[in-house]
Amino acid sequence: MMALKKFIERFWPEAKAKIVEEEENEVIVDFYGHMCYTCGIYDYFDDFRYILEDESGSSWKIEKYEEFEGESGRVFRVVFRRSN
Repeated sequence: MMALKKFIERFWPEAKAKIVEEEENEVIVDFYGHMCYTCGIYDYFDDFRYILEDESGSSWKIEKYEEFEGESGRVFRVVFRRSN
């Protein structure tokens, strides 16, 4: 996915991301890395959404997110849903 590649180019190594699931109207992404320890964690979700919108030509929204402990520490799983 081009949006993921662009996100990684812009924010790695501070912010890491991995696609968990990708469908036509929904993308689920795990965010992890050092950015999880900053107060601006949610800005990374929005940054990914903006890149996703630019790449897809569609509007997307953050439907929900959850936080859990993964192998690499804290992980934020974010569900993006196409909104048009």
